[in-house]
Amino acid sequence: MEEQPYPTFTRAALRETTRIAQHAPTELRKRVTVKGITIDGPYSKDLDDAFWLEHQPHGGYQLHISIADVGSLITPHTTPELDKEAFQRSFTRYYAERNEPMLPRKLSEEQLSLLAGQLRPTMTISLPFDEQLRIGEPQIQCTSLCSERRFHYEEVDEEIKHPRSTFAPMLQDAYRLAWGLLQARRAKGALALYDLHAGWATTEEGSLIRLPEGQRHQAQIIIQEWMILTNQSLALYFAQKGLPALYRNHAAKAIAPERATLLEMITTAVTQPELARLDQVRTTVNLAMERARYAPQVAGHFGLNLPAYLHMTSPLRRYPDLVNQRILHAVLNEEPLPYTSSDLETIAAHINAEEDKIRDAKRAHFLTEYQEPIRRAMMQGEQAATGAGRPLAHLDARTFHSALKMAAEEHALSPGIEQEIYRRFDQQQLSVHDIFTLVFRFQNSGEEWDRVKRAALQWLAQHPHHAISIYQMGQQQHGWEAPHYKITPTGKDHQRIFQASATALVDGQRYHSSLHSAAQKDQAKQHALLEIVGKLANQDSSSATLELHDYTAVPEPLSAPSIAANVQDSPTASLSASSNEKGRLLELAQAQRWSKPIFRESERIGPPHAPIFTIEATMTIEGRVYAATGTGTTKTKAEQEAARSLREQIAQPEARRIVASARADKPAVSILYEMAQKQEINSVSYTYQQSGPPNEATFLCTCMVMTLNGREIAIAAEGKTKKTAAQHAASQAIATLFPSSAESHNE
Repeated sequence: MEEQPYPTFTRAALRETTRIAQHAPTELRKRVTVKGITIDGPYSKDLDDAFWLEHQPHGGYQLHISIADVGSLITPHTTPELDKEAFQRSFTRYYAERNEPMLPRKLSEEQLSLLAGQLRPTMTISLPFDEQLRIGEPQIQCTSLCSERRFHYEEVDEEIKHPRSTFAPMLQDAYRLAWGLLQARRAKGALALYDLHAGWATTEEGSLIRLPEGQRHQAQIIIQEWMILTNQSLALYFAQKGLPALYRNHAAKAIAPERATLLEMITTAVTQPELARLDQVRTTVNLAMERARYAPQVAGHFGLNLPAYLHMTSPLRRYPDLVNQRILHAVLNEEPLPYTSSDLETIAAHINAEEDKIRDAKRAHFLTEYQEPIRRAMMQGEQAATGAGRPLAHLDARTFHSALKMAAEEHALSPGIEQEIYRRFDQQQLSVHDIFTLVFRFQNSGEEWDRVKRAALQWLAQHPHHAISIYQMGQQQHGWEAPHYKITPTGKDHQRIFQASATALVDGQRYHSSLHSAAQKDQAKQHALLEIVGKLANQDSSSATLELHDYTAVPEPLSAPSIAANVQDSPTASLSASSNEKGRLLELAQAQRWSKPIFRESERIGPPHAPIFTIEATMTIEGRVYAATGTGTTKTKAEQEAARSLREQIAQPEARRIVASARADKPAVSILYEMAQKQEINSVSYTYQQSGPPNEATFLCTCMVMTLNGREIAIAAEGKTKKTAAQHAASQAIATLFPSSAESHNE
């Protein structure tokens, strides 16, 4: 659904437009002429930036960015009506086959657009680079530009690969420089990625966006880096002078992971999608970030990892750029500033509101387009709910999650969706995000919702290690406060047991768990938090009997009818759950696309009333057969023990293979992260302590690794930055885990 178009410009605004067109040639005679070329899409008409790149005699480059000078011609005093209408619009709106310009087309697409062969007023920012690509002080001047050529993105890519024109060497240098700037930004912590092969890129705020086929160009990296560099340089120029401007501020929420973790998640999701689901990473990053905002105060930009940032490179299309350009003119001409801080506060509030309207309208439009095929599948699913067909079964995991979300958001759980939920439970095809959506994301009640919630909580009781993920989603979505644990070890080293209880404050109410015991500290914490999660689920239920159940074993897979009967008739019980090793092994096999483990009874001894079972578990991986046995007083307990032993046996050579095959330049943090994702270790975490004065700080990082057999490794290392300290600690942890494999790993 598109926004309603703005009315056409008023007659007074159009009269001012005519005066500007007449005045522009006079303005051009006062200025020095500079060179430039433009790069844009084939259908763009509002061209507001150009560049020129020169080799320096002593090495390095001189980059000139020229921006259409709108601010000297359109001001609140000389063109009040035109400025008023541009302010109301705030941005040019772009739709599939048209646009709604911020300024009249006579200006934005003709008189002020940097068209090839046409002399135009510009502001040029010149940036020097030395041989190591270090940036020097910018120089800014009012100029006139006659663009020497207009390039489309495809044409630039072709010139870089197969030089034909006299501009080819400059374009090749431009791409090398831009690529170096992109990598330098990533090294400094920016949430920056541009993968032309996989077709993914990040926005300024670090959000992942899909690049459509046909729009994956090297030229786009050039323009992206030029614009970020220019805006960054001008923001620092203003901030160092203490000038109020419309800064572009961006912040992370309190629940956001460490910057390095976010960048690792983004990179892994794009380059190794088998290790991390792209849709989940996109959701996590978006939930962790605040919306970027315009404000007259500097608050930094988290996504770009910059102390100051603003927009000034698109004054034909964005009102904030026009405002900042006017401020820059006043500074260069040593004139009074055109705006007070109070004026800028008012302008920022309006622009932020307009930006929210545009974003929400786009989201609603694309959501409607995305939902239509899902709704059709849901309708077909209802029609086939009592027949043989199962249209919903053909939906992939992401699309079915969208169907679940739609049903939960609209408080309408149909029989077809409910039946498909049970089928996917049976096939182990639902994710943690699905469980959270069913139980916690929206307020739903009624018999059908209680049935599904019970099924979801049964699944969670069988997978207690997911309780922490569920709770973290609650922190992100609903603002639940972080849980607190009390952990007490008991027994001797070789027989140590951990007892844990959890406390959580949610919506003003404090929840407490009972004591839970386990051989591993993490498992005891998981079980304690699992009880809290069960209590929170009860708050959203219309039934007083909605509880998690005490599963000491993993039941056989349930068919849709049997799980429905189970969740309707299950008795109420206290919340606790034991470790589900068989479930973990099945998840690992599914994630790695290995064959499913086979369990068979190899021996049964003892009297009939007290038998001892021995179960053998086997798996075949790349032609190699792994086998392990387990014993117990029930078949299920023996299967759990066999699954645990088999998982440990598989994980060791697989983990060694990861370390041994890692490239010398692969960070140790990434290796441990990959091992945790593939369940070759239980978990890895980092804590930091800072010492010394702020300008000479030293960080002590403790890397905590929990192995599959419950062994806890804690390695501490120092570094000048958190990242360096973490790499040192992670490298030593790898050496401790696999001394022979880690010898060749270069940190």
